[in-house]
Amino acid sequence: LLAGGEQGTLLRSSGSTINFSAVEGFRPSETLSETLRSAVSTAQGAWIVGGDQAIVVEVPSVAAEARLLTDPLAAAGAIVSMANRGSEEILLAGPFTDYPWSPPELQVELNGDQLTLRVQNARIGRTYRVQSSTNLNQWSNLSGTTRQATQRTLEWTVTQNTDQRFFRVLVE
Repeated sequence: LLAGGEQGTLLRSSGSTINFSAVEGFRPSETLSETLRSAVSTAQGAWIVGGDQAIVVEVPSVAAEARLLTDPLAAAGAIVSMANRGSEEILLAGPFTDYPWSPPELQVELNGDQLTLRVQNARIGRTYRVQSSTNLNQWSNLSGTTRQATQRTLEWTVTQNTDQRFFRVLVE
């Protein structure tokens, strides 16, 4: 069992859900406050964890140290949902931008080779668009995904390809 929380806290319990110990190796920066918000397990029993400032951490299945996979991006929002596509392809989704109102909830669902991104609590009248990336640094718009919110729930279904590992929804 893996638990993540405020300021990069990572705890692991092996065999017993009541005996937690700190995961070593990952230490959040002192200037940024990375709250860990989502996690997905891999086929090898490891974990990939996402959180504020688009941070991504890998926690090995054994008692080895965790390691930071992507540096925190000060202007980025949180990775709020994750899914494992198989073959260790981890899909991340999140608003990646700061909202002046209650942040929308972004969910990821895999159905075969189709990926469904769903935004709950969208702001009526605002424009949303889906982007993808292979490295969390360079993003490209997915064709045909820009839409104006006329209801609180927005949904996109995109076909997977190996060039698109990371997804985000931006609001304009």
